[in-house]
Amino acid sequence: MKRQGASSERKRARIPSGKAGAANGFLMEVCVDSVESAVNAERGGAGRIELCSGLLEGGTTPSMGVLQVVKQYVQIPVFVMIRPRGGDFLYSDREVEVMKADIRLAKLYGADGLVFGALTEDGHIDKELCMSLVAICRPLPVTFHRGKRQDCGNARYLFIYPFTSVTLNCSEEEQRRQDSMGESIITWCLERIYNLIKMLNFVD
Repeated sequence: MKRQGASSERKRARIPSGKAGAANGFLMEVCVDSVESAVNAERGGAGRIELCSGLLEGGTTPSMGVLQVVKQYVQIPVFVMIRPRGGDFLYSDREVEVMKADIRLAKLYGADGLVFGALTEDGHIDKELCMSLVAICRPLPVTFHRGKRQDCGNARYLFIYPFTSVTLNCSEEEQRRQDSMGESIITWCLERIYNLIKMLNFVD
């Protein structure tokens, strides 16, 4: 279990860019909850920061004051978590209003991207809510985030939405299954991209 103020690292697939934080085709993103952690992450070679509060709860929306000061001290992109509370990802109408307000404020205070996720009562991706939030986030990139793996089979549908990346947080046992599922999703996407290119006569 991480202590408050600690940071957690994630790797996201991306095309090599040669920039800081990118190695072997991966971007190192570090989750931080303080200005000091953000500065240390950049010094340590992170290519991007996910700024949040409440790391022990899986990350919640940080204060705009922290965002504003972090942007003054780091040069790498800062993605801001939009999550009004810990716990599940089923939000009430009032919580949705808070999320929308936080997105607008995060954009105002210099966020380079937003991070959020939402599920329905039966654990599926809440497509309608996600799309309405993405619309407010534009033109910033958005990462889909969820704390449990209730709907891994639906994860492939995220690739037809305007999300730039996907984070699936879970237990170690679920992570092992998720790694296998992730490979399946990537294979599924690559197969369809290849078939589309083939249909357009770009390859034999």
